[in-house]
Amino acid sequence: SGSLVVDFVLILKKEPDINQFIQVVKILLSQTNIDIGGQNVSVHAVKVNGTELSTNSTLCEIRDSIKKCNNSEVCIINGTTTYC
Repeated sequence: SGSLVVDFVLILKKEPDINQFIQVVKILLSQTNIDIGGQNVSVHAVKVNGTELSTNSTLCEIRDSIKKCNNSEVCIINGTTTYC
């Protein structure tokens, strides 16, 4: 037994809708185990752009880790989506 640390960069052909990206992060945060290369591993932490997120992270905290609102704007949560 031992530790498996997974660090990866996701490269996309076009910029995804930020709310879709937020939902992917929420799914990762909600998983207790995921399969990576045939290995069932436990999810202990999810970091986005250096920000560690948890199951308690709000949608706006996740959004801020991806792309912050402008200084003159504030993040608003509307159901399962966010906007500035």
